[in-house]
Amino acid sequence: MVNAIEFFDSINQWINLNEHRLQKNTEFQFHLPYFNSASMKGILMVMQRIKKGMDLGQTWTIGWHVEEDDEFLLDAAESFQDMINVEIEILRP
Repeated sequence: MVNAIEFFDSINQWINLNEHRLQKNTEFQFHLPYFNSASMKGILMVMQRIKKGMDLGQTWTIGWHVEEDDEFLLDAAESFQDMINVEIEILRP
């Protein structure tokens, strides 16, 4: 079983290593049909890292895929948006 925090930490490490190579207007898209509370913490860590880049001048955006009628994922996106104080674009099929 994969440790969720380790998994999402590897994404943060990738962002740290490649931040200078990412193009302007990079969109980070999250397409997670399901996640648990451990993953939620990891997702938040990644979003906080993205926000840090935005605060330092990166023109990054966050997209959040939501299947039709999936209130859980819609609520999750709104919660993340409130926690990091960054607009999250809701992406629907």
